[in-house]
Amino acid sequence: MGDNFKTEIPLIHKLLHSLEVGDQNGRFILDDSEFKYICTDVVEIMSEIADQCRSVIFCGGTMSPLAETIKQILSTSLISRSTSKSLNHVIDPENVNISFLSTGPSGIDLNFSYESRNNMRMIQELGIIITNYARVIPAGLVVFFTSFSYMEQLIQIWGSRNILIQIETVKRVRFKNLK
Repeated sequence: MGDNFKTEIPLIHKLLHSLEVGDQNGRFILDDSEFKYICTDVVEIMSEIADQCRSVIFCGGTMSPLAETIKQILSTSLISRSTSKSLNHVIDPENVNISFLSTGPSGIDLNFSYESRNNMRMIQELGIIITNYARVIPAGLVVFFTSFSYMEQLIQIWGSRNILIQIETVKRVRFKNLK
């Protein structure tokens, strides 16, 4: 903890207090044997942190529109002191393709709701979809997952069913943030 020990204690105390009495701004989730606390309203905690700082920088590609994100994160008094800078996307729009699929190549319905996301046929179908995209997309391919634990689960299944090998025949595969 070091020099930040005194400033970290109030935050830790708030988390422990919310465990004890419940917190309307957070939810506890038990997901794939992980216990998580998710803050559903970050304004209060972010405002506390930002009040103690000379400057706060938000960086990221998924915070657009930035003004709306800042309104959701900071209090009104802090918004009046804020300045923002937005840069163009690093990838040309003609190189971006967003696809929505409701069925896979074999006709299976794709429903990745929490209740059905562990369906083996659907997981296998998703691997085939990614393999097919990898074959026709000339350069890189980025795949996002709902959580790291779910990504690890799919990688393990795809590895045991040779789907990863099929993808690797056409694209180099790298995984970020695996434990």
